[in-house]
Order: sequence, then structure tokens, then C-alpha cells
Amino acid sequence: MSLIVIIDDRVTNRNVFSKLAASIEADVSVRAFGDPREALEWLETNTPDLVITDYRMPHFDGAEFIRRFRQIPGAEDIPAIVITVYEERLFRLRALEADATDFLHSPVDHYEFVTRARNLLKLHKHQVLLSERAAQLAHLVQNSASARSERERDLRDACERLGQVIDSLPALVSAIRPDGTILLVNAQQTEFAGLPAEDVVDRPAAILFGAERALAHSCLDARVFDTGEALPDFDEQVTDKAGALRFLRTRKTPLKGRDGHVTSVLTSSVETACQDVATSNAVRQLRAIASNASANFADGKVLREQVHSLIARGRAGEAMFALHLVDLGLKGGRASQPGPQVERELRAMARKLAGRVRDEHGLARLDSDEIVVLQSNVTRPEQANDFAQRIMKAVCEPQSRRAGDAPQDAAVGIALHPRDGDDFDELLRHARGARTRTKGAA
Repeated sequence: MSLIVIIDDRVTNRNVFSKLAASIEADVSVRAFGDPREALEWLETNTPDLVITDYRMPHFDGAEFIRRFRQIPGAEDIPAIVITVYEERLFRLRALEADATDFLHSPVDHYEFVTRARNLLKLHKHQVLLSERAAQLAHLVQNSASARSERERDLRDACERLGQVIDSLPALVSAIRPDGTILLVNAQQTEFAGLPAEDVVDRPAAILFGAERALAHSCLDARVFDTGEALPDFDEQVTDKAGALRFLRTRKTPLKGRDGHVTSVLTSSVETACQDVATSNAVRQLRAIASNASANFADGKVLREQVHSLIARGRAGEAMFALHLVDLGLKGGRASQPGPQVERELRAMARKLAGRVRDEHGLARLDSDEIVVLQSNVTRPEQANDFAQRIMKAVCEPQSRRAGDAPQDAAVGIALHPRDGDDFDELLRHARGARTRTKGAA
């Protein structure tokens, strides 16, 4: 039986949402509250399978409710939907930062409500089942008092049973190590990718996801390795082996060793209806912005808008600005091979650069190990050159005491507005050319 909790201070909404929730599947139990404080008190001793809350409520808003709810033991991975007005982007971002799983736009479409809630319940049940099986395996290994050979036999049998459970799940499942290689994968995932299972384990994740998708996933995996916490569910739009467009709801969960450290990241995806993904584009964009912000990178679209704003101000007679294109020069081209370790290095570099350019517009990662630094309020070209030298000094400092940690082929290309161009793409092309000439002269 699934338990759904609804929080909304308006009686009409509570009644409508309760009826919709009860129609999701058989044996659904619904508990509705008009006061978020009462809901939290009840949730202290009751564990739901899904929470749906309005954003605008008395006493505290939906974001604060989610934040307090996540502090309850056992509530970290329970899906939570927040209902907001579509235009309230700031509210959605606050709810996202509080670890909301998904959003519904008010006025709520009844079909969307039922479909999205059903998919979240389905994914949550699969995650619970997988966690229970993994815990059983860990318990068996830790408490086995038999002889060594018997323990090994038990472990093999347990691994086989766990593999059977994972293969039987109606989801795409894989686990990725810190170096970006595949630890395990289930039959649904290899079938989806059109690959034999025996040729996948220990190979780079790109063989499953493709280079572009693997780069995005490695960024998310790096966050899980760093924080040790699961990420909120997110939607993906991918192409299968037959070239058909598919829509997935994906979750990333840490797998930890006995010492509590994350040894791999478990990625599980279930297929959703096209309508679900089409209505969640705004959610994915917010998550991308939040992900970039956590690594001290601005969103690429935000940077482009900032450049266009500075160009407009320049036409009005205000100061010029400079675009610095930084090639971090990671050894062996490792940035072209996505992996959590590379992502951690890039994020560490971003934090170091942020300390040097905190008075500037900020940072944005465009592709591979390219970072763009926007320098505003430039009055003469010498200022841009001096600033580029400060960037290079920061980039070339070793990340640790080992000298080998320093980039070996880093370079900076500078483009000045309006001298080198009058739009973002033109300035970027000029900066790339300047960076290439800098590398050639080195």
C-alpha cells in the first residue's frame, strides 16, 4: 500500500488532490493537511511514499517545509512534489535548493498530476527494493561466521541473487566508480544500449551513455562522490539503439563501503511518458543552474545574456569588457574522457579561479576543460593582459604539494569588446584564435 501526504491550506485543493491521488493505483492511502506544522509533526512518526505540497502557505512556505521534512530520519530519499505558479522561477529555485524532487504548475493539470505522481511512486519503490537487497548482501557478508570457502560461496550466491534482482527491475541500472568506469550494469541497461553485458563492466561510462551524456552524468556523479548524498530525480531525453527518442526519469544514489566512503554511484532510470518530460523542461534547467552554481560555474546561457547586456551598455558609451577563454590543459586530454575525478579537478580549479575573479562577472564552463572568465569595466587593453596573467598564475599553481598536479598545457585567449567583435560568438571565436596562437608561441 502506498501512502501519499498532501499539504495545502485551501480546502478545495486538498479535496481535489486527495481524489486524484487516490486514483493513482489500487490501495493508495491519502492523508491531507492544511497546516504544514501539523503535517511535519505527523510525519515524525509516519513514513510516506510521496509528499505533495503547495508553495504558498501560512506559517512557512513549501521550500521551508521540504527543508524541515528532509531533516526527519528516513525522509532523505522520499519524493516530494512542490506546486508553484509557472512564473515563480525564484520560488522553484528555492524549493529545488531545499531538495524538492519535482514541480507541478498551478493550476494543476489532472492528467499530469496523476502521471507524474505514479512515476515517482514507481521509481521510489524500485529504489527501496534495490536498497533492501543490497543491505541483505552486506549483512550476509559482514556476519558470516563460516569458513573462508563457505563465505566465498555465500558471497558468490548472494551476488548472483542480487544480480538477478537488479536484472528483474523494470529500470536501467548501472554503477560507476570514481574513475568513471562501470562497476555493474543490469540487463535492461545493456539491452537499451545495444551492448553485450560481458563487454561493458570495467569500461568507461561513455560506452553506455555516449560521450555527451557521459560528460553530463560525470558532473552529477562527482557531486555524489563529494557530498555522499543522493541527487533529486531528474528527467532525460535520450536516443536508444534503434534511434528512437525515449524519455527517462533518473536518480543517482551513493553506494558506500564499511568506512562510510562512497565507492560508486548507482544510476537508475525508468521510462516515462513524453508529456512528463515536455512539462519538466523548466525543472531540468533549474537543476542545471543549481549544479553549475555548486561548482562555482555560471550557467552558459546566463553568461551569454551577461555578455549581450554588456554589449548593449557599450553601445551606450560605457566601458569596454574582456572575454578570457581559459584552456586548463589537463594532462593526457583527460577532460575529454568524462569521469568524477576529472570533474572534481575542474571544480577545484573553478573554486580557485573564483577567488581570483570574485570582483568580476564570474565563470562559465563551455566544453571539455574550457572555462570562460568575463572581465567587466575594462578601460584599457593592458588591464585585460594583467588580468589574464593573474588567471594563468592561478591555473598553473599545483592543486596540492605534488608539482605534477599543475596543468602542463594551459593557455588563455583574450577578446576585447568592441575591438575584437560585437557579439558573443564573434568574441568567442577571436578568443579561441588568440588562445591557439598563445599555445603555438609557448
